[in-house]
Amino acid sequence: MNLEYHNNQDEFSKEIILSQLDTLLKYADRFYKRQFLDRTDTNKIMITKFKDILNTYFEQNLLAEEGIPSVDWMAAQLNVSHRYMSDTIKAETGKTAVDQINLFLIEEAKGMLLNPSLSISETAYKLGFEYPPYFTRVFKKKVGMSPKEYIKAHRLN
Repeated sequence: MNLEYHNNQDEFSKEIILSQLDTLLKYADRFYKRQFLDRTDTNKIMITKFKDILNTYFEQNLLAEEGIPSVDWMAAQLNVSHRYMSDTIKAETGKTAVDQINLFLIEEAKGMLLNPSLSISETAYKLGFEYPPYFTRVFKKKVGMSPKEYIKAHRLN
């Protein structure tokens, strides 16, 4: 590319340089993605640790105190970059790190919503949601029904 750039430029120079850059970027992408195929055992360990961190966070009531953990915070706990963690989780589960966090919260919410002493808003706050309507929107998106509908459906059974 350097030689092409410093050579007598003609009408093909730009296209040649861009095609060489494209090839170089494809190789870089290939090597980056290959690591997720070659490290399946390591990736599974990371996902297990990811879920353990979420469980501990929930058990220590940090959701209510600190809010929902960010992807950056989770990556720091795993001592990896958020990009690497996100790509690893996506490669292994087909879901993003944010989706995994939300799925964890929804699973916890399902049990909490069936507790008659907790309102939907209280459940949302205990799970770290600042706004109950956002909790309701996430819950409905993941479960296919609103928290109210979920409670009603499970109380009938």
